[in-house]
Amino acid sequence: MPFQKAVSKNYSEKALNIFLILLLLITALMLFPGEVQAEADQDYPTDFEEKQGGYHGVFFRAGPEQKMKIALSFDDGPSSNYTPLILDILKEYDIKATFFLLGKQVERHPELARRIDREGHSIGNHSYSHRNFTRLDWETVKKQEIERTGKLIEDLTGQSPELVRPPFGKITEEQIVLLSELGYKVINWSVDTKDWREDNNNPGMLLTRTRLKVHPGAIILMHDGGGDRSHTVEFLPELIEMLQNKGYDLVSVDDMLSLP
Repeated sequence: MPFQKAVSKNYSEKALNIFLILLLLITALMLFPGEVQAEADQDYPTDFEEKQGGYHGVFFRAGPEQKMKIALSFDDGPSSNYTPLILDILKEYDIKATFFLLGKQVERHPELARRIDREGHSIGNHSYSHRNFTRLDWETVKKQEIERTGKLIEDLTGQSPELVRPPFGKITEEQIVLLSELGYKVINWSVDTKDWREDNNNPGMLLTRTRLKVHPGAIILMHDGGGDRSHTVEFLPELIEMLQNKGYDLVSVDDMLSLP
């Protein structure tokens, strides 16, 4: 009997502990749903930090942490549905951002590429067709993805972009070196809003996810093309106001990195 009582007591204590843990989790989810989910929402593993250390002045994931500056960046545009709305918001807040454009989208919407340039934003090269560079040979990357897109942008704006963001942030070390020899800087990011996700993609979640990971010198990844970006448009004013209230100066990537 004493043994049975001890076993019964042990199970009762375990059950109580499990109940208390579940109760705490449910309470946290009710009070802070965005924070709990965003904490659990881990980034995909990257080697951005290692590459920035190994390719100083060539590969960047962030800017200097000594300055209260942050760069907003937008990928996969221009899009006729969302780029104009994003440009309107940036104009309203008098903020300059960086747009990494796809060549095929520039062909479809040349007037938007011109508007981005005309309104003083920086333009970067995001390839022509959004193919993973690590699965392509160098000549294909150089001629079909980078130079082709650079020529399209130069014909419209008068300048060929020197900032490159590889699709998915994927690039080999050899490609970094070869791009640098051609005068390019490779720009990835340190804060991913994950506005590209189809789930957990509401404006509140995007804002919470960014707030938890933002830091001085951050390059923030967002998208103005490549899918439904209505949530990005909706949360952008809140993001800008949150960052400004924290004392950040919102600038273009080349401004933050003191690039020509």
